[in-house]
Parts: sequence; structure tokens; C-alpha cells
Amino acid sequence: MVRRRTILRNGSTIAGSLALPGFASASSDTAASRPDDFLETNGTSFSIGRRSHYLSGTNNFWLADVWTTRDEVDAALDQAAALGLNTVRTWAFCAGREGHCFQPTKGEYNEAAFEHLDYVIEAAAKRGIRLILPLANNWGAYGGMEKYVEWSDTAEEHDDFYTDPEARQLYRDFVKKVVTRTNSISGIQYTEDPTVAMWELGNEPRAQQKGVDVLGDWIKEISGYIKDLDPNHLVSTGMEGFYNSDGDDWLRDGSQGTAYVDHHRIDTIDACSFHLYPDHWGVTPEYGTEWIEDHVRDARQRVGKPAYLGEFGIQVDRDASDAEQIARRNEIYDTWYDRLDDLDADGGVVWQLTLKKRAQYDDGFYVFPDDDRTTRRIERFANRMDAKSGRPLHADQKRRRTRHD
Repeated sequence: MVRRRTILRNGSTIAGSLALPGFASASSDTAASRPDDFLETNGTSFSIGRRSHYLSGTNNFWLADVWTTRDEVDAALDQAAALGLNTVRTWAFCAGREGHCFQPTKGEYNEAAFEHLDYVIEAAAKRGIRLILPLANNWGAYGGMEKYVEWSDTAEEHDDFYTDPEARQLYRDFVKKVVTRTNSISGIQYTEDPTVAMWELGNEPRAQQKGVDVLGDWIKEISGYIKDLDPNHLVSTGMEGFYNSDGDDWLRDGSQGTAYVDHHRIDTIDACSFHLYPDHWGVTPEYGTEWIEDHVRDARQRVGKPAYLGEFGIQVDRDASDAEQIARRNEIYDTWYDRLDDLDADGGVVWQLTLKKRAQYDDGFYVFPDDDRTTRRIERFANRMDAKSGRPLHADQKRRRTRHD
């Protein structure tokens, strides 16, 4: 059998040397940056090739969106790479939408959508960026779990997604279709490509109707199923990190049907996922700092696995063009990034760095390239995580860091 690293190196040479559709010619430095070792865990830390690794990244769901062009993919990933980010989280799901959605109708798959994801993976690989890929959505956007419920003859409500045999099988079929796919550009099976950092079972799964035990059973089943299909990659929940305890607020009292500690203790879950949105949750940014502290501590001391902040954001009123709001956001991001660093957390992935042409869709959480005061915070964190991972800064990164500091 040919070793996968041989395949990957050959694949990067092919992708880097041929003028593939949509690809700009890559320099030898870019081609050489393709990931060739899988993200792993070492106790309560991430590692790559036996060296500690910290995630610095951004979300960008637009990358895998059905209407995003390849040029836009390249521009967005160039933007992330220019800031020194090593991780991008983007959707690997779409159900019931028109266009080249992954699964536009029940049980039917659209090859064009999968070829677009192939391109996203290859474009990330060329830049040395790894991807976190959620496989379903708790929310209605891009179909969501309720689309599987709608397609089932026996399911009726959202949480039937976790228990209804037909809905579960439809989801398992889709998971297998994605996880075991062979990339049409590189010829590398997804299971053999270290560009995929981690699979997430879903984006922010909750079981508010059926409760913690039902969600726990589903997490155990599906994470085990993915591990059977793909023993090379890490698997996490993609959850927001709500507790099931005696807390005196809805984030901690179990009402969301999630249990941060118990659900991440499941053997086939490799890392602890949590998110942070004070503006949406009705709490203060100071509570957000406490949220970070609690989740990193509990991941280390009670679960024994790495913890990464998979989404976080402070909302800005773009219509008001209020410099004070942006200054407030930046101050909060500085505090959170510093706390992640001080606690030696395993990663922070902001929501979300994206292209200026998406401004019309901005909900106040978007970070654009010309938001220099915010992007420099993101870049500083990336530089710090690279230093902790033992990777020297590239010359252009050193120049940017000097300029920003």
C-alpha cells in the first residue's frame, strides 16, 4: 500500500504545478505548505507530528455556499492566510435548497456541490490552512436538521432528528457521502487528507424538547459511526457549550438539552467545543470571560481533552457606523484572546472574517479586510498561537506584526 504522505506530497505537486481550473499558479513555497500530518490530540492538547498545535482561525460559511465562486474562495482564504490563520471553519452541509446544494432533495446528491467543496479543501491545502467541517445545522439555514424531519414519513418535530429511524438514516447516509468522498481535484479521499482538521457532528446541536440523554445517545452513535468511516480525523460535537448543572441561568441549567462535560466525555469525541455570543445570550462580556475560563478548566480537569472556542462574536451596528462600538468590540476581543492565551486554551475561531462584497448580508458580526483595528487583533492572536506551536513567523508576518504593534 502506498503511504498516505506519499500520495499527499504527489497530490500537492500536481495541484501546485498544473493550471487547474480556478487555481492561480502556486509558488513552490505555497505548494510545500500543504498539510501532511493529521491534527491529533495529546492529552488535553492538540498536536501535529508530536508537536503542540494551537488553532487560530475564522469561521466563513460563505466558502462552501452554493453561490460562492472559486475566485471568491481564493480571495477569502488569501485573506485568512495573510493574517497567519491556520484554521477555517466552514459548512459541509446543505439540505433541501435549490441550486447546487449537497442534497437538494431527499436522498439525492448534487455532484457540483461536492466538487465545490473539493475546491475549498484544495484551496485551503495550498495555503497550509486546515478546515473544521460541521455536517449538519441545528438551525434552519441551509436546510438544517428540520429538513431531515420534514423528509421523514414518521418524524414531526425538531428533536425527532435525533431519534426517528428514517431521519437518522438520511443523516448517516449524508455523513458517509461526505466523509468517504474522493476529492475530484487531488484524487485524495477525504479520510486521507490532513487538510480536514476535524469533523463536527453539527453546528450548535441542541435537544431542547427531548433532553440531554437523547442528545448524548445521538452523539455517541454518530461520532462512533464517523470514527468507523474515518479513523484518521478528530471528531467533536460543534456545540455551544451549555451546561447541565444546577446553574441559575439558562446557559447552565440543562434546558438546552446539552451537557458540556458529559457529552464531551464520550470516548469517540476528541475535543471540547464551545461558542460565545454575549449579545445574543443576554449576558455581559465579563460573563463571556468567565465562560471561557469555565470551559477551558472543565475540559482540562473534568473531561481531559482539548478545548477550542469554535465561534465567538460581538455585534456592531453597521448602520450607525459607531466608532465607539468597534472600539468596544476590539477591547473585548483583546480580553478574550488574552484569556485564551493565558489559559493555554487550544484555539480560538472568530465569527467571521469575510469578503467586503458580503457587506449587504452583515448582521453586525462580520469582520472585513478593511476593519484594520479588528483584523490586527486576529493577527496578533495567530502570531501568538504560532509561537506556542513552535512555528517561526514568515518574513511577511514579521513585517505585519512589527507594523501593527
